[in-house]
Amino acid sequence: MRIVIDLQSCQSGSSLGGIGRYSLELAKAMVTNASTDEFIVVLNNRNDASIHKIRTEFKNILPQNDIRIFDIPTGCSFFHKDPATVAAAQAIRETFIANLNPDAVHLTSHFEGLGDEVVTSIPHSGPPVAVTLYDLIPFVQQKTYLTDKVAKEHYFNKFWQLQHAGALLAISQYSADEARQHLLHPPALIVNIRGGVDEKFKILPADAPGVAAALERHGTGKKFLLYTASFDQRKNHERLVKAFASVPSEVRNDYKLVMAGNGWPGIYAQLKRVGSSLGLHHSNIVFTGRVTDDDLVALYNRCALFVFPPLWEGLGLPPLEAMACGAPAIGSSTTSVPEVIGWSEAMFDPNDVKDIARHIERALTDQDYRRDLLTHAASHHPKFTWQASAQTALSAIKQMHVNAGAVRPSIITKQPVDDKGWQSVIEATRGFQPASTERLHEFAYCLASNELESGHTLPGMTPPKIGWISSWGTRCGIASYSKNLVDHLTGDVRIFASHAPDAPEHEENVDRCWVAGGTDDLAQLRRCLSEHDLTDIVIQFNYGFFNFFNFARLVQEQVQIGRRIYFTLHSTVDPRPDIIRFRLADLSPAFAASSAIFVHSENDVSRLAAIGFSSNVVVVPQGVRLIDAPLLPRNDPRQTRIASYGFFLPGKGLLELIEAIAHLRGRGREIELKMVNADYGDASGVSVRHIADAKQRIGDLGLNDHVTMETGYLTDEASIAHLRTADLIVYPYQQTGESSSAAVRMGLASGRPVAVTPIAIFDDVRSATHTMPGTTPTEIAAGIDIALGLQSTHAPQAAKINACATAWCASNDVRHVASYFQRIIVQKGASQSWEVFANPDLASLPRGNATLRDGVITSSAAPAVLVHGPYLTLPAGLYRVVVDGTATSKSAKPAGLLKLTAACGNIVLSSIDIPTCEGRLADVVFSCSQTMTDFEISLLANENAAVSLNGYRLLRRRFR
Repeated sequence: MRIVIDLQSCQSGSSLGGIGRYSLELAKAMVTNASTDEFIVVLNNRNDASIHKIRTEFKNILPQNDIRIFDIPTGCSFFHKDPATVAAAQAIRETFIANLNPDAVHLTSHFEGLGDEVVTSIPHSGPPVAVTLYDLIPFVQQKTYLTDKVAKEHYFNKFWQLQHAGALLAISQYSADEARQHLLHPPALIVNIRGGVDEKFKILPADAPGVAAALERHGTGKKFLLYTASFDQRKNHERLVKAFASVPSEVRNDYKLVMAGNGWPGIYAQLKRVGSSLGLHHSNIVFTGRVTDDDLVALYNRCALFVFPPLWEGLGLPPLEAMACGAPAIGSSTTSVPEVIGWSEAMFDPNDVKDIARHIERALTDQDYRRDLLTHAASHHPKFTWQASAQTALSAIKQMHVNAGAVRPSIITKQPVDDKGWQSVIEATRGFQPASTERLHEFAYCLASNELESGHTLPGMTPPKIGWISSWGTRCGIASYSKNLVDHLTGDVRIFASHAPDAPEHEENVDRCWVAGGTDDLAQLRRCLSEHDLTDIVIQFNYGFFNFFNFARLVQEQVQIGRRIYFTLHSTVDPRPDIIRFRLADLSPAFAASSAIFVHSENDVSRLAAIGFSSNVVVVPQGVRLIDAPLLPRNDPRQTRIASYGFFLPGKGLLELIEAIAHLRGRGREIELKMVNADYGDASGVSVRHIADAKQRIGDLGLNDHVTMETGYLTDEASIAHLRTADLIVYPYQQTGESSSAAVRMGLASGRPVAVTPIAIFDDVRSATHTMPGTTPTEIAAGIDIALGLQSTHAPQAAKINACATAWCASNDVRHVASYFQRIIVQKGASQSWEVFANPDLASLPRGNATLRDGVITSSAAPAVLVHGPYLTLPAGLYRVVVDGTATSKSAKPAGLLKLTAACGNIVLSSIDIPTCEGRLADVVFSCSQTMTDFEISLLANENAAVSLNGYRLLRRRFR
């Protein structure tokens, strides 16, 4: 089945509370627990930060190409009181989902969009929709929750739509019973899927790092009671404070009451006043505000008691999380809470302050009762797992599909934007106040953008013609990456490769036109680019490839002639100045002019943000090529075989690995090492010398009969064949500036267990690999020993790592990565263009020593300022100034100067010489990282020169 999961609940205010956490964990469990089903996660484009966060959550379990972002019009929250826009947004979303051709849709939270730019709906027709039902508390308690007219209208609009759902996935039996009781026509399929406890909630060692700091940060003291939840009035905070105050002082004085959750100063002050009126000191109650998951785990682990007193609750996972962390937990005896608490002795009447106080006192003073609470917690919380919830939800969704009798065609018929999609918008908005022309244009844009996102092409669109700048065909990870990706791109791709001494003389579709090393002026590359009709240029970046300033100039030129530029950064760590003098920040003008900067890791995102780039940064997995290769025979199957893989270079930890093998053999381990590490072939001979050092070390340690080396440059198929003979593949890296490792991907692709050192380059594969305790030979030996032991005994930890590795390979398949990569390029091409920001009348501009005649400004003397102004405010963005005219000079010096400034001349944005020429005097691209005031364009003529200005235009890059 193809199942669309609408995860907008993680983009709204719900993302900060239980609904967001529940939606995310259930979705992840569904994806990881369904081996034969296809999933597409959909989000909307109104919150970039949430999109990035959600992509990160799914990066190792779902191809990034299967996370689709749909466009919705601005102003579609219900509080904007624009019913035409809300109705259009719903129709736009429904059209987008229908074009994804799903068998079923899972809507993770329906009651969204009141104050957030989030759109949900349950249509009468189309693929059946299963809705997660948390509770119907606002309906049951309308006088409390639906006093605002707009909020009430919004809620009931959503409430009645529930009857169109194919299934309700209730999070508790209580919520399921509520639906059957209160819905006029409840769906036939209502299932209790319960909930789970994430694995991060666990008992920590007494000396666990960070715990003491977390407690100190939140001011909990050594002994404290804990409650965590939102500050909704149904959560019953006031009675909890009163109950705490009612506990006998000789018991209570040793403890603080800690309340974790996203509150506000007013509610904190109110609860402090309640406590003060009952004799509590202000320091007895601690409000932490919103806490991180790590801090929450620390609080659960160290609290003396977890108290959960809500009056109404759809499920309430915090008691289970507390139990999983080893905390005794007590809670309400109402609504769904008994399902979570699971033991009548641990429940109290939440309306009775004295009953709450009695249970708190008993849990703190009665050691037998406390022991029983802990015993119950240990046996009860494992009954709630996301895997079980996901399996129940998937079974219900599949039953819903059968009940609906839906048969999805194998290929959906494409509907043009102005046909089915536009008709659905017209139908949805019929009867509402007609929207403005600008609003209709925005609706049409959303439909068109969503067609591209769903995988269709728009009428009249031509496919991109891509120029690919890379170290193609060399012994280089970037070259291999390029080959793997380009092989799976469709359409026109032309390679502009570096010169290589052993490259074939004639290569189809390849121009070798630049020299790596930073000395090339790039004139040949510039000429080759000009000879081809390209729309987009993809640059595979490495610090050692180019002179940064020559390169930035080339990028600016390509943008000026209308080409879109994309960088793929394989490293964002600046090398030592004595190795390479260029810094990443030196490329800021080129990055600003680019349509997108592709990176491989979250660390890359952070480093680029530090130099001012975030909006055009896209995380694209490096990808893995899955290869079917034969299994080679082993000389002695009785010996455990360790393998290493990659280039034979310093920093890869290969000498340390050899010593680790010696350690293991010295302890009686029958173990051998297969080193599949290629000679890098560098002209300086670093790799050759390192191979010689390794051979010397092998001999010195008496390992000649136990270590074999394969230093030839192998095909991927041959490499995989060798790696599949290993019991464990080890990557003992010591240090590196790379963002991610291509070599470790080959190890994972082999299907064999992998162990890595605890350094940042392996962060993106951490869950799919064994992590060794350190980088020294002794630590590597210990890590190998542990990993082999876990694998040989089929330990649960090994099984989990192996399952994660399988999922990682599937989600990072280079075919998916290439499809995602190409879709971004196609969308950027359709959505980016230059639009005129200012085209001033020359007569309106302030002039210096110049005259205006027949619409042309000419310098009257030299040197002279022809014009300056207009004093504009520029929002953040990418800009371009195009100047037309004539410039002559009696000397070899430039004829003039174009200067772009802001803040009354205090900020220089760009300054370039005007050459002797006629026609286009200048074409300059520059960026503003923030709003600039008093933007000024000044054109000057130099001494012994004459300049005439026919006009200029200020353009801004449009990203819609």
